[in-house]
Amino acid sequence: MTIRTHPDVGFRLERLEVHGRLENGEAPFHLSDEDVTIEHTPASPSQRLLGSVMPLVNAAAASGADEGHTPASMFAFNMFGQAVAFFQSTQLLVGARQPVEALPALRGLVILAARFEQMTDPAGPGIGIAVRGVLNALEALDAHADLTETRRRELLAAVQPQGLTIPDELAAPETASIYASLGVEMKFATGAVNGTYGTIGLHMQRIDVEHANFQVALEPGPLTDMVSTAAVIAMLELLKQATWLLGWTLEASQVDELLGEARTVNESTAQLDLFPSGPAAGGSSK
Repeated sequence: MTIRTHPDVGFRLERLEVHGRLENGEAPFHLSDEDVTIEHTPASPSQRLLGSVMPLVNAAAASGADEGHTPASMFAFNMFGQAVAFFQSTQLLVGARQPVEALPALRGLVILAARFEQMTDPAGPGIGIAVRGVLNALEALDAHADLTETRRRELLAAVQPQGLTIPDELAAPETASIYASLGVEMKFATGAVNGTYGTIGLHMQRIDVEHANFQVALEPGPLTDMVSTAAVIAMLELLKQATWLLGWTLEASQVDELLGEARTVNESTAQLDLFPSGPAAGGSSK
C-alpha cells in the first residue's frame, strides 16, 4: 500500500484489517509493529521550491497594503495579481501530475515577468508599459468601438497628471532576459498554447516499434522539475521587480538564495531526457 499526499497533508493509519475465510485448523494472523514498515519520501527540490514562493509573495504584497495607488500603479498591481494566478495555476497542475498542461500558464507568467523587467529598465518607458497594456486590451474590443474610445480617453486623462511615457507599442516579451533564460520552456509552452503536435510527445511512452501509450498524468521527473523551477524563477524575478516598482519590502537574501537553487535545478534538468520512460499510475490510455 503506497500513500501519496500533498506535502502539507498528513496521513495516519489507525487500523488495517484483512477479512477472509479461515481454513480448518489455521489460526488468525495478526500484524505486529515489526511487520509494518513506514517510509517517508521527502518532497523533491522542485516541490519544496514551489512551496516556498507564495509566503514571500504574500509578505511583500502585505508590506504595501496601506500604500495608495495611482491609476498606472494600480494597472501594474493588477498585472502582478494575474502573474500570481498564473503561478498558482502552474503549481496546481504540477501537483496533479500534469506539467505539460501547466506550460500555457507558465508562458503567461513569464510574459508578465518580462513586462515587469521592461518597466524597471532605466532606459525604458517605465510604468507607462502597464498603461499601454490596458490600452491594447481596450482596443481589442472591436465590437464596442464607441465604448472603447470613451474608456481610452478617460484612461489617458487619468494618467496624464503623472507625466508618463506611454509607448506606442509593447516590446516583444522575447527581448527580456527572463524570457530568453527560459527558452526551452517557452518553446514547449508555445506549442502547448497553439495545440501543436510537438508537446504530445511529452505524453508518449514508447513500448515498441508499433505500440505506445499516451499518458495523461505523468510521474514526477525531469519535465516536472523543469516546469516547476521555471515557474519559481519567473515568479521570484517578477516579485523583485514589482517590489522595486511598487515600493514594497522584500527578504532579498532569501529570494536570491531560492533563485540560485531554482536555477541550478532548472539548468540541470533541461539537459536530461524530458520524455516519459514508463507508464504513469492511473493515467494511461492506449
